[in-house]
Amino acid sequence: MKEDISKIIERIKKLKHIDSDAKVAELLGMERSGLYGHIKKKTIPYKRLSAFSQQEGIPIAYILYGEGAPHSSESYTPDNHALSQHESPVMHPRFNELMGKTIKIINSHSGFARVLETNIDAFNSALIAIEDLEKTKMDVHNLMVRVSQLEKLLLERQEDCEAEEGSGGQLQ
Repeated sequence: MKEDISKIIERIKKLKHIDSDAKVAELLGMERSGLYGHIKKKTIPYKRLSAFSQQEGIPIAYILYGEGAPHSSESYTPDNHALSQHESPVMHPRFNELMGKTIKIINSHSGFARVLETNIDAFNSALIAIEDLEKTKMDVHNLMVRVSQLEKLLLERQEDCEAEEGSGGQLQ
């Protein structure tokens, strides 16, 4: 599961009933050009989103991924929740706890925060690279199928030409 800045912006617009990126930037306490920079680079302003999440009382999991309720009141207790193989981690109540801790580290502006942000950026870059690789694999597969089809067609045409030559140029 990967964060997508464009989807995050659209979720905020829907939640706050606004229609412009400039208003989203203002809600996040940043300039419009700063938000556009994140859109262009496909990066996530975690610190701004964390502050917005806390200020508005919206779970960070909803802001980042759109899963769960925008105003969740469910609390986590180890006895009543277990992450099954088929349950989305974002829907799991413990996700908000872990995201909260992650954001707390990021907001600390410590050396750990810089390392964590670097690792998050590297992870996102890896996910994008994997998606690109999967698309390239599919493109290669489609090209191989097309080449196979063309080879078969070429062979059929070659056989037709040989049959035509063998019959003295007359079609049978």
